[in-house]
Amino acid sequence: MTITTEQKYHGAVFKELIEGLSNIENSIYYSITPTNESRSGYVIEVISRNQPNSQPIKLGLFIKHSTKRRTPWRYSFQYVHQLEMDLLRDECDEVFLVLVPGDDGIASVNYSTLKEILDENYEEVEWVSLSRKPNQSYRIAGTDGRLESTLAKNTFPNLIVDFITSPSIS
Repeated sequence: MTITTEQKYHGAVFKELIEGLSNIENSIYYSITPTNESRSGYVIEVISRNQPNSQPIKLGLFIKHSTKRRTPWRYSFQYVHQLEMDLLRDECDEVFLVLVPGDDGIASVNYSTLKEILDENYEEVEWVSLSRKPNQSYRIAGTDGRLESTLAKNTFPNLIVDFITSPSIS
């Protein structure tokens, strides 16, 4: 079996995510299932070991990677990709877009932040751009806007772990 570039990048994402989840104080059970729609979408179900009969938290993960070595990194979003993220949003408690910019690191935004740069009016193909100057945080922009704030290099997996451990969810 040949290992694809996509598998390597997705593997890096899941390695970091698993390490982040292992640091959660109250131990959890989780499962990761790919969606049927594409090779980029996943559903993660999380449940507390202390409350095994409680309702699981469902998270959608949509991973895009760039093999480009240097900033800026551009990611194409076809119409079907945005529809898939909408389906994840309907099914899950929260959806996260995870961007892998070559070997530079991993960035992540939640669904509401994504909608600031890719609005609800889907075109056939749209784009997201991620850039970073040396020793600075990521900047993210899309077809429909630019985030004023930057994304720290540790937004992934911290954004997801923080969501799971937030008092409103736990």
